[in-house]
Amino acid sequence: MANYLTALLVFLFILNILSLSLSIYIFLFFRKLSQGVGRADLIKILTHLSSIEKANTEGIGSINKELEALKKNVSHHLQKVAFVQFNPFSELGGNHSFSLVLLDEHLTGFIITGLHTRERTRVYVKRVDKGHCKQDLSKEEKEALAKASA
Repeated sequence: MANYLTALLVFLFILNILSLSLSIYIFLFFRKLSQGVGRADLIKILTHLSSIEKANTEGIGSINKELEALKKNVSHHLQKVAFVQFNPFSELGGNHSFSLVLLDEHLTGFIITGLHTRERTRVYVKRVDKGHCKQDLSKEEKEALAKASA
């Protein structure tokens, strides 16, 4: 029984020494931290830092709201683009005709097709709604729409 009490006392003594060392370390740390600053100044500084932290939290909240609004808005901007050049007429040389597809995140937008001949260039525009077009599409327009939708 005496051995247990001795061991317990030694353990408590070591624990007390460690606790005292930690207390001294914390005391010296805070003394160094507040060196040259009076008690009233320290309270002012902490109050000021607290108000800055509150303002920052409110600012972050407002920035998050604006970011969500921008995310909703950007889905309606043109984001997907495809361009296909082709030669629709065998008598002409070169791929001077084109199909250009411009779509937003919801696959809504339009197809611009330019057909180049010797006499003139004709430009056609077709509306695309959710990846589908009401008008018939040429092979090249379908290719461009598939590229943009991917």
